[in-house]
Parts: sequence; structure tokens; C-alpha cells
Amino acid sequence: MKEYTTYKLRLKPAILEEAQKCFAHSGIRAVKMDDIAKHLGISKRTVYELYATKEDLVCEVVAKWHAERDKRIQSVVASCASTMDVLIEVLNMQLEIAANINFSFFQDIYKYPKVANAINEYGERQNAYAAQFFAQGVKEGFFREEVNYAVFNRIVSGTMEMLCADNRFDDLTYKELFFGYLYVMIRGFCTSKGMEKIDKFADTHFSD
Repeated sequence: MKEYTTYKLRLKPAILEEAQKCFAHSGIRAVKMDDIAKHLGISKRTVYELYATKEDLVCEVVAKWHAERDKRIQSVVASCASTMDVLIEVLNMQLEIAANINFSFFQDIYKYPKVANAINEYGERQNAYAAQFFAQGVKEGFFREEVNYAVFNRIVSGTMEMLCADNRFDDLTYKELFFGYLYVMIRGFCTSKGMEKIDKFADTHFSD
């Protein structure tokens, strides 16, 4: 029994990796636990022994995704000379995500209460870092001093959640929603110095 338990526990990283790929490709609701098991050549029962519900699996996938995102951002921060450079690299990272994840994933994620709560808690943990980041951007002359960035963070978070949940936007891609909306928001809090950089980014990625 102990040997079998060890075997099952060793499967967890593979299950998480496969689930992440499947959810990214097809969205969450379209993927069944049986699909993940078949891709890995294991029984559905084994998956359920490790994850009692699909929501439990989604929670761990999202936690893994957040950890990977944090690690990449830390690397970006370490390699960039300014807050504006960090912001642009993070936007580049989001473009990559937009190109590789089915928008249904973001629409589905808020349909799972435990997952939605985990995302909100993650956002709360990021607020302290965001406050430091914006303060540094103001100091460097890229961001406007009079903007209340705590309010900005709340508006962006709430609006993105609303956009994901509202089926009126089903015909738009994640890239169109995220960057079409966020670019305008970012430009609004930038100084002329910051606008120069964000406009150059926009011209590179959005000009036809």
C-alpha cells in the first residue's frame, strides 16, 4: 500500500502539468477528469484519489500558474533598468499568455467559487508589491503622481473579472479584451515620458 501511495504521489506533477495544458487549450469546463487520465494513460480513479473534485485540481493548477508567473516576474524585475521596462516586459508576457491560452479558460475560472476566492486572495497579496511598484514609477517620472493606484488596481481587477464573466464579449479574444482595455488604462496614468514607451510598445504589437 505504501509503495502504491508513493507511486500515486509521484503522478501529481504529471497530472497538474497535463491538466494545465488541457485547460489552456480547451478551457476548463470542456475538459473532463477522464480526458486528463486518458492522456496520461492512467485510470480516472487514480486522478480522483489525488484530487477529490475537479475544482480541487483547478485550484492547484491556478496555484501552479501563479507561482510560475511570480517567478517570471521576479526574473523580469531583476533584469530591467526601470519600472516602465518591467511593465512592458510583463505586458509582453501577457501577450504570450493570450496567444497560448483559450479565452474560455478565463471565462470558466470564475465559475468555481474556491478558485475565484484563490484568485482574489492572490490579488490581495500582490497589492503591497503593486503599491511599491507604482510609487517607484512615480519617482522615476513614468507615472503620474496624482493617481490613486490602489483604486486603479481595484478597477482593473473588477473590470477584468466582469469581462470574463459576461458572455456579451464571447466574440472577442483575450488579447483584444485585455490589451484593448488595459492599454488605455495604462496610458492614462503615464506621464509624457511613460507614454512614449507605452506607445512604442503599442505600435509594435497592435499596428496593422
